[in-house]
Amino acid sequence: SSGSSIDSIAAEETAERMRQGKQAPMENKASDGAYFTRPLAADIASRLTLDLLEENPPPHLCFTDEGKINWTQPDTWRGLKILDPAVGSGILLASILAEMKRRARLQLKARQFDRDEREARIAELQRLAVEHSLVGMDINPVSLQLAAAQLCIGNPNLNYRRMRLFLMPYGPQPDGSVKAGTLELLTQSKITNSRQLFDEALSASNVKLSDAGGKDEEDAEIQDAADAAANSDVIITNPPFTNRVKMGEKFHDHLKTKLRQRVDSLEQMLIENDAELEKFTDKRALRPLFVAIAEKCVHQKEGVFTAFQPTIAVSGPSGRNERLLLSKRFHVHTLLTVHSHGDVNMSQDCGPHESILFLSRNSTTSNRSTRIVNLDRFPRNEEQLQSLFQSLDQTQSGELPNDWGEVSYWPRQRILRGDWTAAIWRSPELATAAAEFAECGELKSLEELGISTFLTRPLLAVHFEQSESFHPGSFPIIKSKSADGQLTIQSQPDQHWIHPKRNKNETAKLLSKAGHLLITIGQGNDSGRLIAVAGNEKYIGFGWQPVPGLTADQSKALAVFLNSTPGRLQIMRNMGKMIDYPEFTPAGIANIRVPDVLGDEEIRGELSRCWEETKNILVPQYRDGDAWNRKHSPRHPAEKPANWLTGQAAEDFVAGKLQEKSMGQASCLSSGRLESMGQASCLNPRPIWDKCVAQALKKSKDLSAETKSLFALRRLNRLRALLHREPHIRGKAYHQFEDE
Repeated sequence: SSGSSIDSIAAEETAERMRQGKQAPMENKASDGAYFTRPLAADIASRLTLDLLEENPPPHLCFTDEGKINWTQPDTWRGLKILDPAVGSGILLASILAEMKRRARLQLKARQFDRDEREARIAELQRLAVEHSLVGMDINPVSLQLAAAQLCIGNPNLNYRRMRLFLMPYGPQPDGSVKAGTLELLTQSKITNSRQLFDEALSASNVKLSDAGGKDEEDAEIQDAADAAANSDVIITNPPFTNRVKMGEKFHDHLKTKLRQRVDSLEQMLIENDAELEKFTDKRALRPLFVAIAEKCVHQKEGVFTAFQPTIAVSGPSGRNERLLLSKRFHVHTLLTVHSHGDVNMSQDCGPHESILFLSRNSTTSNRSTRIVNLDRFPRNEEQLQSLFQSLDQTQSGELPNDWGEVSYWPRQRILRGDWTAAIWRSPELATAAAEFAECGELKSLEELGISTFLTRPLLAVHFEQSESFHPGSFPIIKSKSADGQLTIQSQPDQHWIHPKRNKNETAKLLSKAGHLLITIGQGNDSGRLIAVAGNEKYIGFGWQPVPGLTADQSKALAVFLNSTPGRLQIMRNMGKMIDYPEFTPAGIANIRVPDVLGDEEIRGELSRCWEETKNILVPQYRDGDAWNRKHSPRHPAEKPANWLTGQAAEDFVAGKLQEKSMGQASCLSSGRLESMGQASCLNPRPIWDKCVAQALKKSKDLSAETKSLFALRRLNRLRALLHREPHIRGKAYHQFEDE
């Protein structure tokens, strides 16, 4: 049936629904998830989605003699079902409709149809699409009106009322219940494939399972929507990134509570129907529930699912269970990420970095690697968009023409283990190296060594306050994680704090978590300097996580390794919402594999001595690579700035053969602030840390030749240079230089 909600798109009916309490107005886009997809991002998603559909076409469509989908046949358009469960203004459906029309035009032209015949056929096919193929759902009547208008572009004779756009009930309802929009599909047996009855707790939350029989007026729209959504051939969506705590902020408190309880009950229904989804969903985020709905709605054998995902969902520890389930139930065909510094988002006014995920049900592709598309820039107009598509069509693997980026492949074994981190790296070589370090079984993870960080920031923020150092009962902390905070690998306290009531027990409890080693909780990938700091004294941190239970030497050794290239690559695999400003959680840090500084005295001694030799050297910001001043930043990994101590000069200094006075008018070897540096020649400690790590592991009798080759100095030097080229570190995309 046609979408009954399209009757509600007219302004007067929308107003009437609001007066009756059936629909709340949109007031807060953060709580409602109303972030709209950029048009050119929608075009990229649509083109690649239909390319994937062509690889795995549903058998009920029409085909050409060459076995391709016949886009000129009305039965293809009648038979194809494409769903966006969070349709918004309809940009994705409108874009995929335009792409379907483009393909039909090409085939009609190849069959010698003249222009008038082509356009007449296209108009009829567009009518079939909006009446049969395209299905959209949303909680915003204004957005649906925009969606309807977009689907009519090029054919003003289309009837809104025959479109399959559904206004999903959201918020308080006339019967006193509260509905949760598209999530109400989870009450439908056609979607969940279940007819089980639920306990009284769920019934009390007005959650009930409906089927095709006994349809009452209250559930009519939801059941019609479920009929339209079930067994979709294609799902393409940009699901809401809403934090569930922010849901329904436009409602009164009691309604917000009921709405969140409703969502919790729907989630419980989903889990009882499909136990594997228990670890998939997230009490903090709404997006995984939409992904789960898509998984339930897409055809179980030939379906294609395209989703805009926050990059953290394809890289961070919190999204691992989701990745595991998706890779089990789909072939992960393509991951696309834009790495143009400052222009990485696919949605308008959206904070988290995003990737586009293309999945296929078809079992014939299940053993393939995943295609990784890393773009160096986002297309600015239609001409650039066509250039990008042409480059993708021409390139199976390797650098894309016209400096668009690169195509590479990620092993299916890693995808199945939940490792999709290739999406966060511009360099495929870095992605592979970071994975190899993280998979190195001969090194133990921090968790396996019994080493863990402790977040003291919440305790400080709630129970303590900043103080002066001379106040009795005050204690020093490592506060700032900014570029001007910790300048050397040796920890330097920068604030004092105190319990406001001078409570000695609370203070002692907090200080028991202090450590010689502290790891940052997050920093700018371009402006930061250090992953970890260590020293002879124990500290707690605000912007840093102490690691209690280690000796000073163990801490110093770990600080050197964590700041080396293998350490940096591993911790950066577990980024937060922002690629250029990652957050590092205890869960992500626990996975880092390190040399056994607890049991191997030789490795511990080698690395801790390196800490002593470099503890007073000011560390450059990441974006400066091997140069202190950005204008000296190398354009290519092979270039070396003239004013930096490298090679033999660096080794001579560490050996005590090169005196500080010979390094220029100002010194980089003091604990003073950056102002003292000037244009001095400086010693870069990062190559020294890499060399020390390479030497320490090379000497180990417990490591295989294969493991030692992973940490070979020449390889680490190359990886460090590649790491500096990463756009979120250097501040420029590939093929861009400082003078551009």
